[in-house]
Amino acid sequence: DIIQADLPALAPTVLHDFGVKYIVLDYFQMPPGPERDGTERWVSAALPNQSPVFQDDRLTVFTAPPLTVRQSYVRLGSGWGELQSAGEQPVRRMASVATLVIVPGDAPPAQLSLGTVAPHSLAELSVFADGKALPPTLSENETQANIVLPVGVTTLQLKISSPIPISRIKIQ
Repeated sequence: DIIQADLPALAPTVLHDFGVKYIVLDYFQMPPGPERDGTERWVSAALPNQSPVFQDDRLTVFTAPPLTVRQSYVRLGSGWGELQSAGEQPVRRMASVATLVIVPGDAPPAQLSLGTVAPHSLAELSVFADGKALPPTLSENETQANIVLPVGVTTLQLKISSPIPISRIKIQ
């Protein structure tokens, strides 16, 4: 998707936050094809080098990894379209007003980066947290915006004059 993260580092936090104790691959529910292939790739990336606790012809079951360090992550709020592609790149159309939810970890994130695909520009992007403007720093070609995040921010409101495809969101 468009949210970029270190999946093996982030998986324990997200699985913990959603109360997931087991990851079950049910091959009767996932016939061979794109859904199964994508799910197996995700599980392999999220749980590297982890062996299943149970496996037969129908099921493969993994336990969720233990949470040792909470990682910060971002979730899409309102104003985001369906996942599409622009060539080889995944994109989601951001409405004129959209929100992002920042879920803090043990170390609060310091910066958010957004990217779009040329010829689109983020020059008109406005970002707000609790009604306060957070001016973005734009790349030279205006296809990337970096926003410094104040400590404790959990929701960002993004505004732009017209909907735009966003290809990348990352917090650091």
